[in-house]
Amino acid sequence: MCAITDLPYAFGVGFELQSERRSLGPPTNAFGHTGSGGSAHGAWPDERVGFSYITTELRSLETDDRARRVLAELYNEVR
Repeated sequence: MCAITDLPYAFGVGFELQSERRSLGPPTNAFGHTGSGGSAHGAWPDERVGFSYITTELRSLETDDRARRVLAELYNEVR
């Protein structure tokens, strides 16, 4: 559990690993890093895809699902 956000995160050798939050897209083996304001950057090894999503407007974590929606659409396109 993160001491600041009180959310579950998993890390491995410098990267955030996919967790039950699914903040790095649908693939279970996704890795990368999420950031303030809703950004998400990472890779899906099985799909051979790298991605970087950054916002220009910071929003609350509880109400911001922009990255999740964008990554779900990207996953639908590459499958």
